Amino acid sequence: RILTEGVWTGWEWRTLVPVSTNAMGGIFVGQVTKYAGGVKKGFCIVFGILITSVLQKVVYGKEISGRTWTAMPLVVGSIVLHSLFPASKLKSD
Repeated sequence: RILTEGVWTGWEWRTLVPVSTNAMGGIFVGQVTKYAGGVKKGFCIVFGILITSVLQKVVYGKEISGRTWTAMPLVVGSIVLHSLFPASKLKSD
C-alpha cells in the first residue's frame, strides 16, 4: 500500500499530535541524559513510575502491586544515598 498510495496515506492533522509529542519527549530525554547523566535519568524514570502508581491508586482506585511497594523504599534509599555520597571522579594520568 505504501508503494501505491504513499507513506502518508491515512494520516490526518490529529496524527501529528502523538508523533510530535513523542519526538519532543525523545529530545528532552536526550538533553536530560546529556546534562544530568544516565544515573540521574534512571532515577527520574523509576521515580516517575512510582508516582504514576500512586496516582493510579488515588485517581482510579487501582491497587499498588507488591513489587511497587518493594521498589519504593529501594528507590528513595538509592536517591538519598546517591545524593549524600556522589560518585567521585577518577583521576586520569
